[in-house]
Amino acid sequence: MWTKEWLQNEYETQNKSLNQIAQEQKTYVNKIKRCLKNYGITIRGFSEAQKNALKTGRVNHPTKGKNRDQKTKDKISKNVAISHKNMPKEQRDSINKKLSDIWEDKTEYNKKKMISLAAKGLRKSSQFGSKLERYIIFDLQKAGYDVDFHAHVIPNKEKMEVDIFLPKEKIAIEIDGPSHYWPVHGEEKLERRKKADQEKNGLLLSHGYGIIRVQNLKKTMSQDYMRRMSEKVIAKVQLGNKNEVLEVIDEA
Repeated sequence: MWTKEWLQNEYETQNKSLNQIAQEQKTYVNKIKRCLKNYGITIRGFSEAQKNALKTGRVNHPTKGKNRDQKTKDKISKNVAISHKNMPKEQRDSINKKLSDIWEDKTEYNKKKMISLAAKGLRKSSQFGSKLERYIIFDLQKAGYDVDFHAHVIPNKEKMEVDIFLPKEKIAIEIDGPSHYWPVHGEEKLERRKKADQEKNGLLLSHGYGIIRVQNLKKTMSQDYMRRMSEKVIAKVQLGNKNEVLEVIDEA
């Protein structure tokens, strides 16, 4: 029988898998697993074992180097969304708790690093558009619409931008994040934001433009979410310019 020190060296120091050890010792995996348990050696979970296998090169990454087209991504996202929707509440809660625990287990340095990257992403989105904006623009262009991004459409209002603008249809599309609905930066700023939105609506309507306001309150956006929102936006656009404010809300 193998000693504890030998097994620890094979499994923990050399990072060999249960299958590797079993093959080298001409035995079966469950026997190695039982020995590890008897010696009190923690067996790697599936996720950790998978990461270890990728790191050591025992297996190839299933998606690395493969480019999927948008149709394939949409199909995958739909299947994932269906699976998540049909998932028992207890399982969803368990997943959310694990994600929360992962965050809490991170060092302060790593937390600050992630927060810094998130802030960098926000600055980038203000220049190049949010992920949802880019997704909607791509779908609109694919549908044959001419699209202007961060357009100035009101004379003498250089500071007032429209997130997405369809010049032929004379429709403005605004992507409204959490700060348009919640006191993310305080009640006072929220009230100023609401007032600015109302004034913007009034100016656009007075110049004969239709407005589509997209309520985007998601912290993270899946392909399925962006696809749903994009489809709803295009459906509103197809109604034509009604010189009024139309809302797009995710009700899934």
